[in-house]
Amino acid sequence: MTAPRFPRGSEWRKWDMHVHAPGTKLNDCYQQKDGQPDWDQFCQIIHESDVAVVAIADYFSLDGYFTAVEKYQAAYPDDDKLFLPNLELRLNVAVNRADQEVNLHLIFRAPLTREQADKFIGRLNTEGTTGATRANVTCADLSTKQDFESATVSLASIEEAIKATFGQDASYRLERQQHLLVVASAKGDGIRAAGSGGPAEGAPQR
Repeated sequence: MTAPRFPRGSEWRKWDMHVHAPGTKLNDCYQQKDGQPDWDQFCQIIHESDVAVVAIADYFSLDGYFTAVEKYQAAYPDDDKLFLPNLELRLNVAVNRADQEVNLHLIFRAPLTREQADKFIGRLNTEGTTGATRANVTCADLSTKQDFESATVSLASIEEAIKATFGQDASYRLERQQHLLVVASAKGDGIRAAGSGGPAEGAPQR
C-alpha cells in the first residue's frame, strides 16, 4: 500500500499570486549576473521559501511564466511547487479620482500550454496605439517599453480572447473558472488610491 502524500490530511499552504520574474516587461529591478538575468538566485529563493504555489506575473505577456518554469524545473527537477501563469493587464477605464487605469490579473489554470498562451495573447486586442500609423495591435505585437507602458485592453477584448482560446462556453462564469480567474489588483490600482512599496533587494518582485 502506498503511503499517503499528505498523511496529516488537509493543510494550510502558502500561495504567492503575484511574483514578477527576471526579464519582466516593465520595472525589471532584478540585478544581473555577467550581464544576464540571475536565474540561479531567483530559483534558489523560490526553492528555499515555504510558498507552495507561485503565480508568475508579467505585463501583457506570458513569456515570463514559461521561462521561469523552464529555469526552475532545470534547477530543481524533483521539486513539486506549482507555478501558475498571471497575465497583468490595464483596462481602458478608470474609476478613481486619480484617473488611474484599472489593473486586472488573469490567473490561468496550470498546465497552460504554449499553444494556448500564444493563441490568447494573439487574440487579445489592445486599445493603445503603436507605430507611425498609430494602429491598434494585439498583445503579441507589443515589443518596446513604450508599447507596454501605453497599452490598455477592454473587457470586451478579454472576453473575445477567452472564447477564442477556450471555446464559446468559456464566456460563462462557471465554465470560465475551469480555465482562469479574473482578479482585481490587491493594491486597488485604478479603483482606489493606494501606495506600494518596492521589493527587497534580491527578492522576487511583486
